[in-house]
Amino acid sequence: MTIFLTLAWNLLVPSAVSAASIALARRVGRSLPGGNRGRWGVSAGLALGYLAGHAGLLGMPGFPAVGAKEWVAWLALGAGAIGLIEATWTPPRWSTWAVRGLFVAGLLGILLRSKVERGWTGAEAAGWLAGLWLAGMASWWNLEAQAERLTGPGWVVPVGLVAAGWGVVQALSGGASFGQLDGVLAAALLGALAAVGLRPGPSLSKGGPAVVLTVLAGLGLAGYFYSEVPASSSVLLALAPWTPWVDRIGFLRRRSYWTRASVRFLAVIVTAGAAVFLAEVAASPRLEVINAP
Repeated sequence: MTIFLTLAWNLLVPSAVSAASIALARRVGRSLPGGNRGRWGVSAGLALGYLAGHAGLLGMPGFPAVGAKEWVAWLALGAGAIGLIEATWTPPRWSTWAVRGLFVAGLLGILLRSKVERGWTGAEAAGWLAGLWLAGMASWWNLEAQAERLTGPGWVVPVGLVAAGWGVVQALSGGASFGQLDGVLAAALLGALAAVGLRPGPSLSKGGPAVVLTVLAGLGLAGYFYSEVPASSSVLLALAPWTPWVDRIGFLRRRSYWTRASVRFLAVIVTAGAAVFLAEVAASPRLEVINAP
């Protein structure tokens, strides 16, 4: 594949599909009764944009999938469906979180099946799965809460930076294809940014967090357990989506929107940058061996 085609499938196509889907949903939403105003377009746009990029770079995923990358693509579509339903209807809170809990459990079971069957003891498997399930549910809550309070670009930009950070870390850690797919998600988020604009706008909490969590967690788990992503980088990138809460510190709460946005940006970029730095340090000995005469 030429550099131009790689750039197109990695950046242009996911962005265009995401932006078009969100814009279409908002247009349709204005003409329909109800107050969601096409909020389901966020989940549809991100899921379809990611699938389009995956299909262009690696081919359409088969079903049943045979590897983590293919499973993440199908799981992203499933997350998109969950987000679409949540954005269109308002089910009871308990049922919403029950469905989310089952989805996260299914994601972990699918992606870590080989570790459970052949890599871990029973106690290790129980500990890992329980801990990761709790982390996944907490991360879903965080992404949704951030999207609810940081309307429009205030949410898209930080998670886009996290996705880009994962892409660089994966590439440095021997997982170039995983890094490309993280880049596809970042591009889909860029398309969402183009659709919602740079000013504070409608909340993207319904739908967007489901897809973002699924792709970042799915590719991140695969990179850590099946590639060579350092634990330190994984932890920092898992914490990066939480750093925008820094704007709730006393004196910052009274600052202007753009001041708080700049602080959030710096918090995310510093955390993601530290993860990239640690991945580069870990990769240096391996690269020296590869480049040795």
